[in-house]
Amino acid sequence: IQTMVRIREMNRIETDSRIVEINPFGALKVKKSFYEEANFKVDQILSKSLKECEIHSSLCSSLIDNVLNGNNSCLIAYGQSGTGKTHTLGLQPSRARSGTFSYAITSLFDCLEKHQSEGSILMSVFQIYLDEVDDLLNPHGKSLKIREDISSNEIFLKNLIKVDVPSSTEALEF
Repeated sequence: IQTMVRIREMNRIETDSRIVEINPFGALKVKKSFYEEANFKVDQILSKSLKECEIHSSLCSSLIDNVLNGNNSCLIAYGQSGTGKTHTLGLQPSRARSGTFSYAITSLFDCLEKHQSEGSILMSVFQIYLDEVDDLLNPHGKSLKIREDISSNEIFLKNLIKVDVPSSTEALEF
């Protein structure tokens, strides 16, 4: 597991109050209030000056390698509302095909084609919001339950839809 942080442009109040301080060794200090702060150690802090394609490449290259080696991969965007998760992933209609999600899908299928690999790609997309897990490929379904298979020691989401995606075009239509 690797943790990366992308910090959006801060407004004047945030900058003046030094709400986020970045240590050059991958440590973040975040002021939660005037008296309280939290410290985080991360693997990589993505610079605000990085181009979109550099961010996507940094985030996705190991995930794609993992899938090509026959393993599962997961990209998680986490944070408060308004911090840029949807923007970074490219999930709003105005950014379709320009975010990390479309970069990962396109790169994965490009690699499969380049190496003339056989196999199939199954895709699931879900959201965790306010302790509810929703299957984004089944918007009318009930909240999903997190389960553990004792025999395999595997954690899974009961009734999560998995779709076979034969191409990047079809994957990005979801």
